[in-house]
Amino acid sequence: MNILFAEDDAVSRKLVESYLNKWGHTAFLAEDGQQAIEIFDANPYIHLAILDWMMPNVDGVEVCRRLKKHPSQRCIYVVMLTAKAANEDIVQALDAGADDFMSKPFNQNELRARIAAGERIMNLETELVEYIEKLESALTQVKRLQGIIPICSWCKSIRTDKNFWTSFEEYLSDYGQHSFTHGICPDCMKKYYPDLVKAGADPE
Repeated sequence: MNILFAEDDAVSRKLVESYLNKWGHTAFLAEDGQQAIEIFDANPYIHLAILDWMMPNVDGVEVCRRLKKHPSQRCIYVVMLTAKAANEDIVQALDAGADDFMSKPFNQNELRARIAAGERIMNLETELVEYIEKLESALTQVKRLQGIIPICSWCKSIRTDKNFWTSFEEYLSDYGQHSFTHGICPDCMKKYYPDLVKAGADPE
């Protein structure tokens, strides 16, 4: 997973970077809040951010607020990392959109567990978005099939949205995701193959 880590302390940045690399993640490091926002803007595949609260230029809470309201509407899981532990601080971070809160100094095992929890949430978010897209696509197909379909009075071909004429089977296969098998109804069997009917042929 691509993870943004914003921390103004160089030693902490290097330490967390080593953890993330060891756990198989790709780390994007920011020295302050403004740089964190710029890195997020430039890397569309960052879906988890660990933000120190107290940073120069833009603090972690404001960074969190901007990431959550990013114009791209990307899903982002935010862990606030800070020495603050008062209830009002936690409330402020959560109000800004933070998904998790971890106090400094932190334990690397706790950090790994919280990242894993965030990764699970982001995977669920991704699956949900994909499921909604599939439902919207299916709904579009249903609405298309429920509309008025222009059909030739003679050969029964159907005109598509792109003004091409196609067979009934091809139209439903393209727009309704159906497949077809062919048979002969009893009436047509009697009309076109009377000898076979007399012989007891099955019209199916």
